[in-house]
Amino acid sequence: MQGDSTIRQWSLRLQREVPLYYNKKTMDTTALPAGGDNSQWNISVRYRFHHFPAQLKEVKFYDSRYIVDEVDTIHGGPNTVVVLGLWAHFTAEPLEMIRSRLYAIRGAIHRLMRRHPSTRVFVRTGTTREHEQGKLEFYLLGSDWLAYQITEVIREMFRADPDVVVLDTWDMSVCQPGKDNVHPDDTMVYNQLYRLLSHICPK
Repeated sequence: MQGDSTIRQWSLRLQREVPLYYNKKTMDTTALPAGGDNSQWNISVRYRFHHFPAQLKEVKFYDSRYIVDEVDTIHGGPNTVVVLGLWAHFTAEPLEMIRSRLYAIRGAIHRLMRRHPSTRVFVRTGTTREHEQGKLEFYLLGSDWLAYQITEVIREMFRADPDVVVLDTWDMSVCQPGKDNVHPDDTMVYNQLYRLLSHICPK
C-alpha cells in the first residue's frame, strides 16, 4: 500500500482485523506502525507515504519513495496486491502535476504486469472532507471541488486500463452516514476495505 494517510487508515485497520504483528527490529516504529505480518496466514502488509507533495507541517522522508520507484522494485505474482492512493496532498497543486504523476505510475504498472501478469493493482479515488468554518485555506487548498477534479483525472487515466481496478471511494463518501472527513470513521474505512477485498477474494 502506498499513498497518503487515507491509505494508511486501510493498513492500520487491516493490522487490527487480520491481525498483523510488526517486528520492532525490521519495521519503523517512530510513528504508529502501519502494517505487519501474520505468519499463520502468510499475509504481509506494508505502507509507504507517496512522497512529495505533502501538505504537512512535519514530514520524515528518509523512508519515503516515489510510487514509480517502488512499483519498479516489486516482483509481483498471484499473491501480490498493490494498492495506491494519491489525492489529498495534490489538491493544492495544478491538475497537470497529478496527471503527469499518474502517467508515470501507469507506465510502472505496465512494466510490473510484463514481469508478472497475475499481480493485482488497485487505485483508489478521493473522498469528501471536512471544512472548518473560518479557515479559508481549506476552501482554497483542499476543497471537495479540487478533490473531485483529481478523482475525475484518476477515472480518466485508468478507465480503460485492463491492468488496474479503480476503487471509486468518492461515490461511497458522498452518501456515507457519518460526517465528511478526510479521515473517515471506522465504518467507512471498513466498507472501503470490504470493497477492495471483494475484488481480491470474491468467493
